[in-house]
Amino acid sequence: MSAPLAGKFQDHYQVLGIEPDADAEAIGQAYETLSAMYHPRNPATADKTKFEAVVLAHEVLSDPGTRKVFDSVRSGPEKEAPPVFSGTSFFEQLARERERRQFILCLLYDRRRVKPRTPGFSARQLESLTTMSFAELEFAIWYLKQTGMVASDDKSNLTITVRGMDYLEDQMPEAESMMKLMKVVGVSEPAPRAAMVAPVPQAKPAAPAPESVPAPASKPVAPEAAGRRSIVIPPKQKSHV
Repeated sequence: MSAPLAGKFQDHYQVLGIEPDADAEAIGQAYETLSAMYHPRNPATADKTKFEAVVLAHEVLSDPGTRKVFDSVRSGPEKEAPPVFSGTSFFEQLARERERRQFILCLLYDRRRVKPRTPGFSARQLESLTTMSFAELEFAIWYLKQTGMVASDDKSNLTITVRGMDYLEDQMPEAESMMKLMKVVGVSEPAPRAAMVAPVPQAKPAAPAPESVPAPASKPVAPEAAGRRSIVIPPKQKSHV
């Protein structure tokens, strides 16, 4: 296939003098007419440069595959949509950006504290821990990297820097607002207090006291005996004669 000069674009439709929607028959007729006119053997209208351009145009447009590629190049890139502003949703998102950045710092701070030997998280791991979309996560990470609060280690995992730790300690985000961004998976909550306190053994109930046995009633004293006085007779002493 012939080729135009490097860096020079050739509009094949313009060279053949046909419309971009011309069919194969129209392309062939235009080629036959122009190639005969500019052929080097034509003493009246010979033009080598134009002849080569006609030949190239026919080669490209007569093949459906190459014509499709040329049409895409000729039409150029798609026009970008006019710039727009997000409106009120921008201000709603702006209020959440600070919380998203603080939450990422919380995750990385906690990881550094709990796993000092492996203090990093990949972006995908962070995504699995938060309710943020990946686009929101990427935007927040970009900001934290630009400000030096987060860095990437040799494995491309994200780690918190000293600057990030100082910022988080100075700002002290509210736990309630942070936990709204946390997925259930990966949350480590303290055990309930009742489960941590050992149960106090209950004292065994005291055995019931034995039933008291009533003391035997004393025998009644006869009336005549009650009025008598008891006489004690001393023992007889031995005479010392």
